[in-house]
Amino acid sequence: MMTTRFGKLQYIIGYKIFSIILNLLEEGAVAFIDKLNKLEKLGYIDDANWWIELREIRNKIAHDYPEDHDLICSHLSVVIIKAAELIEFWQKLKTKIARL
Repeated sequence: MMTTRFGKLQYIIGYKIFSIILNLLEEGAVAFIDKLNKLEKLGYIDDANWWIELREIRNKIAHDYPEDHDLICSHLSVVIIKAAELIEFWQKLKTKIARL
């Protein structure tokens, strides 16, 4: 459940909210990495690489079905840490969006 919610929140912010912000600011970008770089430059994200890391984590938990229980625990530990970061980021982002 937690991994699903992490994945959904990361996806919604990354693909929907980021696009809305860039459209409101009339900042066009085609490639996702270009969107991240623009958002970093505009101060909406601190580090584009951090967001890429979140996306990679989401992809791992969504697509890997390891039989290795230690690996599953490792993935869950990472998700717990990154979920807290993502929630904190979302709270700050909502404040910035309200100023648009």
